[in-house]
Amino acid sequence: MLMVFEGKLREILLEFVFTLFAMDVVGGPIGTAFHVIGRATTVKWWDKYQDILYEVILTVTITMIIFTVHGCEKLRREIKGLSWYYYASGVLVCFMVGLVRRYVYMFGEGQGVLIENFSEILCTCLTEGVYFLAIALIVINEFRKRYQEESLLKSKNMEMLKEYHRSQEHHMREVRKIQHDIRNHLLMIEKYLEQGKINETKEYLNQMAGEFTQKREKIIDVGNDVASTILSMEKERGGKEIDFYCKGCLAAGSVVSDYDLCVILSNLLSNAREACERLRQKEKKVTVLLKEEQGEVSIIIKNPIEWDVNVEKLGTYTTKKEKRKHGYGLSNVMETVERYNGEIKFRVKDGEFSATIRI
Repeated sequence: MLMVFEGKLREILLEFVFTLFAMDVVGGPIGTAFHVIGRATTVKWWDKYQDILYEVILTVTITMIIFTVHGCEKLRREIKGLSWYYYASGVLVCFMVGLVRRYVYMFGEGQGVLIENFSEILCTCLTEGVYFLAIALIVINEFRKRYQEESLLKSKNMEMLKEYHRSQEHHMREVRKIQHDIRNHLLMIEKYLEQGKINETKEYLNQMAGEFTQKREKIIDVGNDVASTILSMEKERGGKEIDFYCKGCLAAGSVVSDYDLCVILSNLLSNAREACERLRQKEKKVTVLLKEEQGEVSIIIKNPIEWDVNVEKLGTYTTKKEKRKHGYGLSNVMETVERYNGEIKFRVKDGEFSATIRI
């Protein structure tokens, strides 16, 4: 019932059926070897115990494969991230391969040991080739999607840099305007003071300070162009509804490349902003803490939540409706951190979610 309510029944059933069919990838060659040996041997106990021996060897082989995949976190994450239609296609391929294998067995039956062995070995080679071709197509398609995502991210990175420089230019123009008008402001303040208008002077100064503060708060500068651009844009996207707090700085020539920094910050900040947009009761706030010392970068991003989050499954699923187009963000972040031999930790405490990265 839980599977039905969570909408995962289709995926789980497909994975289960696919696993049953796909065991032929391992069992096929082992079975062929046993059949060839069985036709050539005259040992009496072989016919009696070959089925048991086959099951034992198949179980041991599959167990070794399971432990190998389980030990490779990246491969395990890639397999979990596969879409359900891959499994559906896999079931169809396995079914067709099974029909071909069965047809060849029937064709070679009673035609002599040499023909039976040749046809079975040839069929095994062909079917294994079909399996590995299907796997290769999946890998190529995943690389294609990843390349498209990286290209899109690079385009966004360039656009954000352009936007940042445009903002900087606008900011400099505003500063020049202030510098141009500062003499008039000072003359006005001097006039108020000569006339003894203290309250008017205070009000004028407060107005000037408010204007300067408002212009200064539009742009976040943390010492790194890429980080400053992404932070400024995410703050602007959050608008007045989301309180955006940022503290710390990153070096202009950070140990993390501009592209990787864009991957990390854009994905984590986007997730934090979207989480705040879902809040109904708590204060909408995104907190960013940055630090870079002695070649080590530390990034901490926090946001409130009003729902349960399983931190162990982060990067393998998405809560967004269009699952085919989403769900890669955190996986990309985790892979980026791994390339730097860094660490990433997700934590939920007192209704607050935090992502901590150290590289």
